[in-house]
Amino acid sequence: DDLDHFISTTSHDLKSPINSIKSLLGLLVKNKIELSSPKGEVYFDLINKSSDNALDLVEGIAKYGKILSIADENLEVDIETMLHATFDSVSKNYPDSKARFKLNTISTIVSQKKLLRPLFENLIDNAFKYCSKEREVIIEISQKKVGDKWLFTLKDNGIGIEKEDLKSVFKPYVRLHSKSEYKGSGLGLASVKRVIEKLGGTIKIESKFGEGSVFIFTIQEF
Repeated sequence: DDLDHFISTTSHDLKSPINSIKSLLGLLVKNKIELSSPKGEVYFDLINKSSDNALDLVEGIAKYGKILSIADENLEVDIETMLHATFDSVSKNYPDSKARFKLNTISTIVSQKKLLRPLFENLIDNAFKYCSKEREVIIEISQKKVGDKWLFTLKDNGIGIEKEDLKSVFKPYVRLHSKSEYKGSGLGLASVKRVIEKLGGTIKIESKFGEGSVFIFTIQEF
């Protein structure tokens, strides 16, 4: 059922920007509009945005599919080193953002590094993407052992999420903002949830609109 829903939604979402491009190109040809004209430039800009939306979606699908197919062995993972490397990598995509990154009692664990990296990459990218441009990005990650699982919390100071939207944020293609406001495929948090499930854990989110979010999740100790 999940796969059928994913395929159906993917098909629908991908058709939208493609149909938009096709329609705009048709109008350009039908009305013999020159691309160099003011009206042509407007059409070209709309086509370019639709192309970007389609590309974002395709890239998101590829990443989501790759995560589902990853099979890695359980090895010791230096979480602190991996988190710093991930933060440095993601922050390069946001050169205009100032950021603070704080780690609390981070330990080495035995798990699947190929799954852990995209998990934290998505959450850290989320913190950058959904932070007010006037605000310094603050990301704080904590870790502790609870029974046979590792409990992680990742706190950010982003724009936050309305209470009524919290139950749907981990579903594929759920977008709480328009693509003109925030780029993306709508698959980031869905990927996070699938990774955590593959690692034998669960995830929940606490958020206050306008102040930020806290992602609380567990990972099985292997």
